[in-house]
Amino acid sequence: MKIKSIIPLRKKLYFSLLKNSLVSRCPIKASLSVRRIWIFLSADYGNLGDVAITKAQHCFLQSRCPAFEVCEVPISQTLKILPHVHRMVGQNDIITIVGGGNMGDLYDDIEYLRQLVIRMFPAHSIISFPQSIFFSETRYGQKRLKEAQRVYNHHPALTLFARDSVSYTRMQKYFPCASVKLCPDIVLHQDCRKQLPRNKTVLYCLRKDKERVMQDIHKIQALNDYVADFYDNVEFTDTQIEDTLVRKNGGEKYLDKILDTFSRVGLVVTDRLHGMIFAYITQTPALVFDNSTHKISSTYSWIKDCGFIHLVNEKTDFKSLRFEDNFAATKAYIDSFFQKML
Repeated sequence: MKIKSIIPLRKKLYFSLLKNSLVSRCPIKASLSVRRIWIFLSADYGNLGDVAITKAQHCFLQSRCPAFEVCEVPISQTLKILPHVHRMVGQNDIITIVGGGNMGDLYDDIEYLRQLVIRMFPAHSIISFPQSIFFSETRYGQKRLKEAQRVYNHHPALTLFARDSVSYTRMQKYFPCASVKLCPDIVLHQDCRKQLPRNKTVLYCLRKDKERVMQDIHKIQALNDYVADFYDNVEFTDTQIEDTLVRKNGGEKYLDKILDTFSRVGLVVTDRLHGMIFAYITQTPALVFDNSTHKISSTYSWIKDCGFIHLVNEKTDFKSLRFEDNFAATKAYIDSFFQKML
């Protein structure tokens, strides 16, 4: 999602909220007779990794808090309906913000919306699900960081979950007034292994955006030789699809489709974080290249002992790699962190 404006974003947010506060209709229907858990900034756009995060967070909250009604506020609707949702939220409701990798100035439109939610609910406990954080060292990035510090450190009951050790250290440094905890990406809590026959296909799932590091992975000769020796076919996919498809048809349809694709191939080559995570939860062998913000290598530490996913670079001796199955032990270790979340 991208908020485009020729005026300062803060002013656009203010005027949008002011205008929408006068509109009486709100598409979210929530029961007034039960306590609710709210998921703000839920993904209704074409990043299937973020769609998977939203789904996993919803399922996690529903299973851990069965007495609550889980209500999602789509990110594209935030400015439109936030004033109405604000009036709907009960005193004993729980506020959560969706996890992901967009805390920082790289996706500053989403960061602004996150800060807006935190500012709108000063009297509620707020839980931000596992996130990666990256504020650049540029003048712009440091300005955005100072604004985030003012908002996050001012809230009296804010819990921030970092999904990797680097983000954990940064959050502790930047936001000393918040409760900062370490927990893996919520999608790692899922077990989506599908009983599908695997074929001798290598699936490339590669970035085309600003987080891409490798300009052309296909030019790595050692990788090409490895693929040619062990796999008969090559397919291509991406975890990014058109936003309109998700908003028109819902994201789960496309999420299920890509998980089916991962489940039937023999190998995945990816530089997308959720390309790696989809390989893990479907127990598919994978070769993973890092991205520009290093959130892949940071997250990889959670699953490095699973045996069937390897973090590689252009200097890797691919033919020396061995694939094993230590999924059960790795999952037990990861799940121990989720037991402490709520």
